[in-house]
Amino acid sequence: MIQSGAFRGYKLCASAEDQYLRLKPLLAADGYCTWRQWGADSQFTLYNPAKDQVMAYTGGNEGLVVMVDSGTSPLGVNGELWSWGGEESWGARALQSFSDSGQNVDAKSGTVNRSV
Repeated sequence: MIQSGAFRGYKLCASAEDQYLRLKPLLAADGYCTWRQWGADSQFTLYNPAKDQVMAYTGGNEGLVVMVDSGTSPLGVNGELWSWGGEESWGARALQSFSDSGQNVDAKSGTVNRSV
């Protein structure tokens, strides 16, 4: 499970209906909220067994994070690689694109961006 830092009480989930990701309440029982990390913390792939796909970054400052079949990312294999950022004082670590470590995974609500 990947919890949201900005939206406390929520977790990051793949969608059963499309390729996008969503935040759902922590208490929601949903197989689409389960992630398997393949690789070390410094470079890994996130696989969602319910979706049978991997998480991918599409690039750019406000690039989407989507679910794709392994090896089909818009940015090539680097778009499917992630790393964990440095640990914050409250214990959380940002999920970052390996191809651009300055890009944390964000959840967008209306016009407000929040780090996950």
